[in-house]
Amino acid sequence: MAIRVCPLCQAEFLEFKNTCTHCGVALVDPTEDVDVRLLEDGEQVVYDLSAWPIDAQTETSMVFAESSLPHQWDGTDLIVPAVHEESADRLLERIEDQFGLVSDEELDRLAEAEAELRDPDSVDDTSGGETEYDLIGWDTPRRAELVSRLVELGIAHRWEDDMLVVPTPREDEVDGILDDMEGVDPGATAQAAIEPAEIASTLFLVADRMRKGKVDAERYSRLCEVLEAAEPAQAPYGWNPAVWEQALELGEDLADAVADDTDEIEQTATALYDLLRPLI
Repeated sequence: MAIRVCPLCQAEFLEFKNTCTHCGVALVDPTEDVDVRLLEDGEQVVYDLSAWPIDAQTETSMVFAESSLPHQWDGTDLIVPAVHEESADRLLERIEDQFGLVSDEELDRLAEAEAELRDPDSVDDTSGGETEYDLIGWDTPRRAELVSRLVELGIAHRWEDDMLVVPTPREDEVDGILDDMEGVDPGATAQAAIEPAEIASTLFLVADRMRKGKVDAERYSRLCEVLEAAEPAQAPYGWNPAVWEQALELGEDLADAVADDTDEIEQTATALYDLLRPLI
């Protein structure tokens, strides 16, 4: 009997199922050969990844190949069927997080907000002078987080190369933001917001790969990320809390096995896979 596969968690379903009961995305028929470029404009989605570094583009190629998601490349443009747009978005978001990238939509939103604040009719009174902050060591994701906070508080600002300039009357507020962000990973907030369902999906996917001997730095990093965000008291909807706690314990054991490079990696991964398989 034919099966369909979830491109995110790789769970298998009978052919009459159209949507993954765990991830909520459209399933893929692995036997279906789709020429995505021949689809009508409204039936395909094109992602322009020309601004992404080559490492991120390479990772994208590998991730999409592993996912079985129908797709094709046209130069640096990634083309997928519109029915699988949500799956593609979620896969690309993971890669953005992995490489510290900021999406075009987020940059556009921040640019529009900055433009509004710079408007002569809305900019704070600068009669009290301006204060400069040298942020030469800040990368793009951290700066994006800073701008987002400034916009939220309505603090007018501008960039002069690596120098952030704000009205001196708002200096105390900016100092508070910078103090709060000092030493904080810009991705920490997003990590803490990972849903239990996504954590379970990731544990299942990582366990499935590692039980087959496919262990690498990327999968280990993702495993550690979801384990750090997981809360034993917050199980996925409909799960037995005891099973959830057991899954997290096995996940921790698997992370330890990988970190110590022991012979128990495949055994622990198999135990985690067997535990989650009936639930995914």
